[in-house]
Amino acid sequence: MLIMPSKGTSIITTSERMINDTLMMLACRPTPPSREDLIDVLEEIADFRWGDPPYPRPAGFYSGPLYWEVFQADPVGNTQYRMERLKKRFHHLWIDCDGQLMADALRKFHCDFAYGCESGDMNRMAVCGLINAFLEQCRGHS
Repeated sequence: MLIMPSKGTSIITTSERMINDTLMMLACRPTPPSREDLIDVLEEIADFRWGDPPYPRPAGFYSGPLYWEVFQADPVGNTQYRMERLKKRFHHLWIDCDGQLMADALRKFHCDFAYGCESGDMNRMAVCGLINAFLEQCRGHS
């Protein structure tokens, strides 16, 4: 999808909360939400291209608004805050997850996603693989 960088930034920034909240809910709810909307949004972001000939942006273009700008100041504290907000909504359907573990898993997910986008290798199957690896890391299996 060929778009202007400012529009790409806007789409990523607008999607950040849905992306991160869905990742946390996938890890912390015994009956997690569907992955399909998350996969669709991430696949579309990965398909963004700019210029002539079309090319992907550097990794920081993706990981900045999705992780670093949101969590970098206090990765564990900000992650725990977001998990607590979600827990208030889903308290009867919530499995506690360690804040450090979740912060590390989110950072790895977004860095891997960003580098996959930069290389042009991020597609639907790769997004699904990243989500599975994220869930394994959150559950302490990696």
